[in-house]
Amino acid sequence: MANRWNLSLYRLRDTVDGNPSDFQNVIRDVKGTKLHDPAKPDDIDFEAQLILKVSKYEKPTWAALFDDDFSDPKIPEVRRVDGLLLVQVTVAGKSPIFAFSFGQGRHLLKPEAILPSHGLGVALNAMYRNADDRDHIRSVDSKSIDQNVFNTRRQADRRTSFDSFLVDTRQDFLRSIVGRPGDSGFWGLGSLAVMDCPPIRRWISAILGTSARRSF
Repeated sequence: MANRWNLSLYRLRDTVDGNPSDFQNVIRDVKGTKLHDPAKPDDIDFEAQLILKVSKYEKPTWAALFDDDFSDPKIPEVRRVDGLLLVQVTVAGKSPIFAFSFGQGRHLLKPEAILPSHGLGVALNAMYRNADDRDHIRSVDSKSIDQNVFNTRRQADRRTSFDSFLVDTRQDFLRSIVGRPGDSGFWGLGSLAVMDCPPIRRWISAILGTSARRSF
């Protein structure tokens, strides 16, 4: 069976606190983190850095529920590992930074460093690569603002066109979209699922190629 890897991808702002973004100033707090550079930087055509934060050994918070009512449950102490992969790629004279989050790695980023709604644009660009692309969408989440705010999810029993979901583009805000891109190995929106996980440098190149293309 093919492996399925759920990846959260974030596009970071070009500036943070008035300074050009880099691998250091987008991080909330470097204390307690370990930085790792690529083992073979000459094999990739982008800059990358892996940031790991490992917690101390401690029992799960729910373990206290059983301390008094069960005889020596021996719930072990565990450590949590959060990861953040930062990638900087040069596209059309610009060098945007992207972040892939593993575990709770998203919380290593400064909130103000994240560019909102970028994942939605990535999904749309992936599903509509050319004018012949039509029936790729499975569900659409939207928000309508009138006297009340209504959050709506429309889900089709098979992939279809965006027009089939009857979203009022004059009044509704598109919040998320789920479908199948032209590359069948990638699914998703802001979060991506990668099938048959290829070498990391290959799927990064494929994802960033889609992320950097701005049609929407």
